[in-house]
Amino acid sequence: MSRSASLVKRKLEVIYEKFINLQGADFERVLQFHMSLRNIKNVKEVFVKEPLKFKEAFIDIFGEAAWYIMLDVLKNICRKAGIEEKILEELFGLNRNEKEGDILQNI
Repeated sequence: MSRSASLVKRKLEVIYEKFINLQGADFERVLQFHMSLRNIKNVKEVFVKEPLKFKEAFIDIFGEAAWYIMLDVLKNICRKAGIEEKILEELFGLNRNEKEGDILQNI
């Protein structure tokens, strides 16, 4: 694994850990339960190693509106932790030209 790839994975681990700390253990249990129904056994591992798979499963379970709410929370975590938000755009496949207002209008 390249140094930059391991740095990106570490940043994703930090984002995930801060997200769970913010949302609480109950949310983590709900997330784990629903993800396990999609054959995802380790949510954190999929979040870090297969972000698009995580996104697809999350949207399938909770819906697109919930995904964009989660994405906003993740962006706030990035800002507070000094992590570039573009990491989310690149790894979770958010089109940079897509405006969030346009996305929310389609929901």
